[in-house]
Amino acid sequence: MSLEPDSKGTGFKYWAFLSYSHQDNLETRKDGQRGRIRWAEWLHEALENYRVPAEFRDRTTSTGEPMPERFFPVFQDEKELPINADLGESIRTALRESRFLIVVCSPRAAVSRYVNEEVRYFKTLGRQNRIMTLMIDGEPNASFGSKEGYTAADECFCPALRHPLDGQGEVDTTRSDAQEPIAGDVRMKADSAPREATRGDLSLHRRALEQTRLKLIAGLMGVGFDELIQRDKDRQNQGGTGPKPPPSQTSRGLCCSGPDRGGCWLDRLPAEAGGTTRASPGRIRANSRRVRSGQNSCNSKPV
Repeated sequence: MSLEPDSKGTGFKYWAFLSYSHQDNLETRKDGQRGRIRWAEWLHEALENYRVPAEFRDRTTSTGEPMPERFFPVFQDEKELPINADLGESIRTALRESRFLIVVCSPRAAVSRYVNEEVRYFKTLGRQNRIMTLMIDGEPNASFGSKEGYTAADECFCPALRHPLDGQGEVDTTRSDAQEPIAGDVRMKADSAPREATRGDLSLHRRALEQTRLKLIAGLMGVGFDELIQRDKDRQNQGGTGPKPPPSQTSRGLCCSGPDRGGCWLDRLPAEAGGTTRASPGRIRANSRRVRSGQNSCNSKPV
């Protein structure tokens, strides 16, 4: 079944559905690793708080709809399903009502049956060309055995991302999927093999995080990534003959030059303090709107 929006987006509630392993949204994981970035929170905040520049508002999105001011709402599932439950109808409904699927990719997500089922089901809706990925850890297609230095344990794409569906809508592991999804990559890439960024890397990783956000936003908007990046650079260069900003601002790079509300969105990442999470006022307001409208009342998955 395929559901396409009309010029007003009828039939769709969410701009994107975030699919991720629960372990990739914890600051302290079950294996004891601490100081981790809550990637689903990061992505949710990054997408919903981006204000589309005015010069793009007269265009249509990649789905053919009028360009919105913000890509709100984005579906993020944080509640738990019983371990023996299949994907609940509430999740299927949210997937049907989502224009795009964005998968947070890691070795943990690659073995999550919930992530795999969300990708598989979204493909059955005829929206394979609306799947985007955010690579946070591991290596894509490592399980094919053709990448030197990587093993199947490093795989970050779930089977439904690596393989097409057969005529019955099931994953056909005998074939590889020739269509590569739009991919954002926030892995740390220094002199060694790519690795997952941690909270301790944020000060050095801001530019990569912001450019990845813009790449995913460009996919939602239906504009070229280079065009959006150039617009951001042009905005920074305006008024270049005036006084220079203090170093604390220039060191933040692109992330503080965007049209977001409330300053640099990276500074509003959830922080660990005595085991608790501090939510930004903007995030609290956004959550309260979703609670009032019943937009986030779906079931979810443990991993």
